[in-house]
Amino acid sequence: IALEKNYPLTIRNSAEQVAFRFGEGDRSTWTPGGIADLTTWMDENIALGTSSRPHIHNLQGACYVAQWSRTGQVIEKLGDLGQAYTKYVQNGRLPGDCVDYYNHHLGGTYRSRPCLWPESGMAFALQSGPTALVTYVPKAQERWTVKRLDGMMVFPRLDTIDGIYVDGEEASGYLGSPEVTVLVCSGKASLGLRFGWCDPELCEPKAFVEEARDHLFVGIRIADFEEESELSEHEYRRYGISIGAEIRWTPTDQDVQRMLGDLEGSTLHDAWPMGIFGGPREVSFRFGKTCLYGRLDPVSGIWLSRDAPEPGGRVKHIALDGSETWD
Repeated sequence: IALEKNYPLTIRNSAEQVAFRFGEGDRSTWTPGGIADLTTWMDENIALGTSSRPHIHNLQGACYVAQWSRTGQVIEKLGDLGQAYTKYVQNGRLPGDCVDYYNHHLGGTYRSRPCLWPESGMAFALQSGPTALVTYVPKAQERWTVKRLDGMMVFPRLDTIDGIYVDGEEASGYLGSPEVTVLVCSGKASLGLRFGWCDPELCEPKAFVEEARDHLFVGIRIADFEEESELSEHEYRRYGISIGAEIRWTPTDQDVQRMLGDLEGSTLHDAWPMGIFGGPREVSFRFGKTCLYGRLDPVSGIWLSRDAPEPGGRVKHIALDGSETWD
């Protein structure tokens, strides 16, 4: 069946998300339920999937996952496969870490196993074709002692990375201005990234490109305190970030240069003007002719409005009852 698809192809379906309660206490311990809109876009070499909202508290969920053939041929070994996914990480935890943390609502110290790399944020995504915008809200339900907060795109297996460009210049690492663009080349595909944060009065973020444990991390460091401290719930939520991403097939140097030019002209907007009191958070990402826009209520975890243009190619809809329709 997979070999008989007409590309590019978008598949849309939905999944019911149950309400999730984490410990005892007031409404801050609840994650409301609802319907998650799932989108998968693919062509002959690339597949990108997103979810409009997290699944069951986002304990191990990924609301953005991209995979591609690095060669343009059928994947025969792991090195032929490129991968990327988003992550919001607290206190510099790395894949394989066994972390002890105090959970206020469960009233004890708990340990995450080395086989898990749990999310520290709630992710909400918008997608049109190969373009996506991922917006993170920190998990205020689990106000662990905070030292550092990072939102990032993760690339496993460093041997699949063939080039990194920061603001159009080749680089192997970076820590500095958050206004930069980053392009990661992997085989014949490239992923372009731009970052934003919702509260410029609270945060002084830095963009970073780092390597650790056979992973490449490209993201924004939204908080880096000198000492660990516990944040109040309303302040913690204001450390939200957004990641704008475009994945593209770039088999030639000219294709890479063209994408660098498009990435330079891209824009990302993330604002929560009433963050102290609540109210909607507005996000947008423009890449080329594609513009994604949404208004999110960070407290309830609900999109108030969304605008994503129809992608090119065929679109298949799968309803909750399993029925299928085509556009």
